[in-house]
Amino acid sequence: MFHDYLSFEQPIAELEAKIDELRLVNSDNRISINEEIDNLLIKSERLTEKVYSNLSNELDVAIDKLLKINTEKRIKNRINKFSKMGIYSD
Repeated sequence: MFHDYLSFEQPIAELEAKIDELRLVNSDNRISINEEIDNLLIKSERLTEKVYSNLSNELDVAIDKLLKINTEKRIKNRINKFSKMGIYSD
């Protein structure tokens, strides 16, 4: 897993890593793999467009989950606080 990327960007990170590897191989060998690199670059651009075009839905879900978790924590903390103050009891 690539840590400089968000989870939804992992396929892009993996593809870019492969492109970087091919560039290193290409510079070390007499065999040209420029065509393969070009194909992967195009694939990376398309994948990036696809990932980011669907991003709003994924972000909405992630934000909803975070809000739910944070809201539940806040409610529990307030119930505990009010219980200690004698204002609320189960």
